[in-house]
Order: sequence, then structure tokens, then C-alpha cells
Amino acid sequence: MRTDDSKHRNARLVFPGLSEISGNKSQKHVLRPESLEGTDEEDPVTALEWDPLSTDYLLVANLHRGIRLVDSESLCCITTFNFPSAVASVQCLAWVPNAPGMFITGDSQVGVLRIWNVSRATPVDNFKLKKTGFHCFHVLNSPPRKKCK
Repeated sequence: MRTDDSKHRNARLVFPGLSEISGNKSQKHVLRPESLEGTDEEDPVTALEWDPLSTDYLLVANLHRGIRLVDSESLCCITTFNFPSAVASVQCLAWVPNAPGMFITGDSQVGVLRIWNVSRATPVDNFKLKKTGFHCFHVLNSPPRKKCK
């Protein structure tokens, strides 16, 4: 990973083999999946989240091609996560801080919350929570409950 910060207006984040994310407002922010390399098709990034336990891992969600776990040290895609249906898409995602390797996603259309683990390419569970898509969410830690005597 390298940054190009010439004059701050043209800041870029570059992952070799994964295209680039540009900070220039006149350009689209696109981190292209490898399956789209060499085509004109676009698949914009909808969410990015660093692993709270390691700065080596980044979750990247694209509008059409799903979610990837990227190793920022080796600049490789470690895992591509598969949606249960072709029409599913991710609007937001978040790591679960007190459960290593777990993350959740919220879809952009029908209000389905999915629970994932990095050891599986498919969701651990799905919950339909609302009738419209998610815009954003945040995982909150809660202290363990005290047992009643």
C-alpha cells in the first residue's frame, strides 16, 4: 500500500492489483474486484472497515460483487464472501469488536442483517429486521450481565 499525497487535493490510496481509491472529488471512488480488471464495468465500493484487532486486514464491500477480506501487508484478497442470492448487496458493514473474526452487514434493499465469520465464505445467519435497506449501523459493546443470586 502506498499513498500519493501531492498537493493534498490528489491524494490516492493504492493497493497494487486492486486498482486505486482516489481522493479527488471529480473522480469516482472505485476499488475494483479482480473479476472486473480489463473491463469498463464499474462496481463502486459501498463500505470499508479495518479489523479492530489488526491493521493488516480490511473488509471491502462492493455494490455488485460482494465482500472481500484484503491483507494490506501482502496486498492480496484473502477471502471473497458469497451472498445467499444474486440480488443481495451490502450498504454497510462493521466488525464485532468482542468477537474476533466476526462482522455484520446490512443490505441496501430489504433490511437483512447478516452475521459473518472470516472462516466461512457464506453468512453464519440472516435476520430480516426491516422493510427497507440499511444506511449505516454501529456495533456497541455491552458489559456482561451479572448473575442474580
